[in-house]
Amino acid sequence: MSVPYQYYYKVLNVNFGASQDEIKNAFRKLVQQYHPDVNKNPYAYVKYRDICEAYKVLSRYRQNIEEHINSIEELRNTLTGT
Repeated sequence: MSVPYQYYYKVLNVNFGASQDEIKNAFRKLVQQYHPDVNKNPYAYVKYRDICEAYKVLSRYRQNIEEHINSIEELRNTLTGT
């Protein structure tokens, strides 16, 4: 099943296109709040699992975007000779 990236941004409560630092800070804050050792609510584990999945996907997604942008810039610099 394919989940849209917008869902992961919503899970972490950050805006679509948030920076890597914003994603990391939101993840850390939510993990502290919903960690099963801290939060005894039975639903907390499900929320914690969703938060971890969202962070894993978005951090990889943002890293891939940044790598592609850098590759394009390097190619453009090579082609223009700058």
